[in-house]
Amino acid sequence: AQRQLDDITQSCRSIHDSTVVGILHISDPAALRSTWGTARAQLVSLEGRISYLVPGLVDPGAQRTVTELGAAVAGLRGALDSNVALRLDAEQSEQAELVEASNNTVRSRSDQLQIALQQALYIRA
Repeated sequence: AQRQLDDITQSCRSIHDSTVVGILHISDPAALRSTWGTARAQLVSLEGRISYLVPGLVDPGAQRTVTELGAAVAGLRGALDSNVALRLDAEQSEQAELVEASNNTVRSRSDQLQIALQQALYIRA
């Protein structure tokens, strides 16, 4: 369980540190689709790995913390899903305020992932 948790936290760190920032700065639609397709698959896989790990944790506190990490990953994925869809479908000049609000939501979800990740780093499974 500890090895799985370590792998999960490393994946979360990678997603937080590079993927989110990268996606928010891509303006080319083809590059955005490609990058988001890969990143989305990683997030979905990470959610599955977290869901698989939680029942195997003996400590209820660890279960709660890892569940919160999973919720943060899912929240970030959802925010990015919406953000990418909006950016691909919207006329930037007409939707600029919506895109900026969506960008702020992604940043907020990314911050939530960072907080959940920090908590999960202290777990010894």
